[in-house]
Amino acid sequence: MKSYFLKPKFYKSFIRPILFKLPPEFSQKLADKALNNLILQQIISNNLTVNNPKLTTEFVGIKLNNPIGLAAGYDKNCKNIKALEKLGFGYLVCGTIIHNARTGNPKPRIVRLKKDNGLINSLGFPSEGINQIIQNLDKDKNNNVPIILSISGLNIDEIINCYKKVENYADAFEINISSPNTKGLKLFQDQKILKELFVRLNKIRRKPLIIKIPPYTNYKSPIYDSTKYHDKDQIMRIVQTCLEESIEGLTISNTTPIFNNNLKTKSGGLSGKPVFENMLDIINDIKLEVGSKIDINACGGISTGKDVLEAIKVGAKSAQIYTSLVYEGPGIVKAINEEILSLLNENDNLASLVSKYK
Repeated sequence: MKSYFLKPKFYKSFIRPILFKLPPEFSQKLADKALNNLILQQIISNNLTVNNPKLTTEFVGIKLNNPIGLAAGYDKNCKNIKALEKLGFGYLVCGTIIHNARTGNPKPRIVRLKKDNGLINSLGFPSEGINQIIQNLDKDKNNNVPIILSISGLNIDEIINCYKKVENYADAFEINISSPNTKGLKLFQDQKILKELFVRLNKIRRKPLIIKIPPYTNYKSPIYDSTKYHDKDQIMRIVQTCLEESIEGLTISNTTPIFNNNLKTKSGGLSGKPVFENMLDIINDIKLEVGSKIDINACGGISTGKDVLEAIKVGAKSAQIYTSLVYEGPGIVKAINEEILSLLNENDNLASLVSKYK
């Protein structure tokens, strides 16, 4: 019964219908309380981790026990690291951390696309601010999986100050220059400003940097938000700047700007299964530009082991999930890793597969 309780099928049949009757942000608060319950943690402990050397890989020089990471945005204030570790992730991206406390955009700011296994959010970086987040990080030292901290800001100084204050808490940093829901971030899509940011970070940093880039799409449609739309040439200029400044990693990609009248802001970022194919196209394009000089992390619509292997075949070395955790529940990481193992050939391992397609 314990094993069945942790499977996605149980979650989807019994837990998700209850959570999905509640507002999305309130549902996540309940989920976080459950994950931090000590009794539940004892049930979960060692039951959701797949320990198999065939799953080990490396991303930006960090050894991972498996390729599945938690994407930024789930644990915005770095409060749930110990609980999230027990879900079997190979690494966690926590944040996005910003310097000053911020309420974010007005509610409602998350819409579920239940038929499509998608989400649209217009959160706008709600945050307790860096001083409180540092206190939260101090409570969760000696982590069992690598920690990547996502940081951002509305100008270069904010990002630099954030980095300086939290550098010792992470194995690497993901710089978010691409959230479609935060006014001011478009500043960093100016090559001169982006280059200045990288030059200043390179002078002080001792940890790998990963840049979370915006997506582009070839799907011309009135549902996409043209005011925040990016074309391929814009993204390739960002990628070129990353190459010039020796950035180690790229997360491909952030959410896709889209209109939705159920959001207070009327537009947000689309995530989940609807963006999966477009994500693969972008990885394939960017891999042709960067070769083996920059590691690529796949982020967008991944929910199965097959999805992960498809991303690896077009150039990714690891993958992040968020929306599939919402739709499939806490057993999703184990299910993905077990499916990867079932799909690998007898003499293959993940590292050899990554090497084959690099």
